[in-house]
Amino acid sequence: MKLNKTWVNKDNFFIYEIRERRDKNVLHYEYAVIEDGTEIMLESGFTSKEQARTRIKKKFDIKGQFKIKKAVRKRVISKKVEYDGHTFDSMTERDFYMYLQNNKLATITEMQKSFHLLDGYEIPSIVNKKGSRSVRAKIYTPDFICHLEGYGMVAFEVKGSVKSIPRDLSLRRHLFESEYGIQLVIVTPDKKEGWKFS
Repeated sequence: MKLNKTWVNKDNFFIYEIRERRDKNVLHYEYAVIEDGTEIMLESGFTSKEQARTRIKKKFDIKGQFKIKKAVRKRVISKKVEYDGHTFDSMTERDFYMYLQNNKLATITEMQKSFHLLDGYEIPSIVNKKGSRSVRAKIYTPDFICHLEGYGMVAFEVKGSVKSIPRDLSLRRHLFESEYGIQLVIVTPDKKEGWKFS
């Protein structure tokens, strides 16, 4: 059964976990007690998270709430690639460049051009000795800016997968589109369609 979600509660000695597993679209729940990285107790067969939580709280004197355990986001490391006189941040970016070159409706006008989004500023601060904190100006650099026949200017941000899209990209997209009036499209490779646009 595939692990779907995990809720965690800790004390000085143990880690208590309630786990949600999925099997053919049916949810199953279990709880586990972990000591020094070793699972010392596991009880399964519950039909709801609440049922598993009630059971583990009866067996152990657990204080506080169970909080959802967030998955660690893996850092994506990509190698720079040279092609056609340009240096690309990844092979995926190079492949999308080749896709654009072969697309008769698209004309690449800019590559890796930086756009100013927000001004920098200085603000009083109570946490450093200087008494103020400087915040740098925010800039955004899309991978490609193209003229698409029938659509005008469109910016493309190429990512290796949906999971590698940074959390703050939606904010950068909003600021970029409202400031410059250019649509920003996020592109990821897709096994069936070749490219997925969002």
